[in-house]
Amino acid sequence: MNLEMASLPTALTLVFTLVPFHHGASRYLDETYLLGERPERPLTGLVDFLFFLVEAGAFYVMALLIPQAKSFFFVLGLLLLMDVVWLAWVYFNAPKSFGKVRPWLWLNVSMIVVLVVLCSSEVVMADNVYKWGLLTGLALLRSVLDYALGWPFYWPAYTAANVPTTDQAQWN
Repeated sequence: MNLEMASLPTALTLVFTLVPFHHGASRYLDETYLLGERPERPLTGLVDFLFFLVEAGAFYVMALLIPQAKSFFFVLGLLLLMDVVWLAWVYFNAPKSFGKVRPWLWLNVSMIVVLVVLCSSEVVMADNVYKWGLLTGLALLRSVLDYALGWPFYWPAYTAANVPTTDQAQWN
């Protein structure tokens, strides 16, 4: 099998994970800071930004590791773990926002458990294209469930009554 075909599972996993992460982060920032549900603590926005910056760096590292599946999926696990830590931060610092992103916690923890079980030992499943293909399928399932469980969050039904005007959307 040539290098390009061997890298297909990791490349697809990167896309399947990047899309909901980017979309979710954008929606979270809109809901939390633009639409007036801003947390009371002044540094919450900076911490959110720093977490998203570190997660973006993890995506960059994953892109570099596409040809190295085991390392790629290890970094994916770290990315999901960072997101769980960020979700804990949101739980304590922006509880109104946490209610909207709660499914991410369960999806990420479940995927971390799967990654640890499948990647920590070759006894469970040998390191080969079948393992990486299975993990790619699970990453796709994670993203599908993410969108299914969070549909109202990702695609809110705005009406003229609940869309902020330019004046309302300005920073204080």
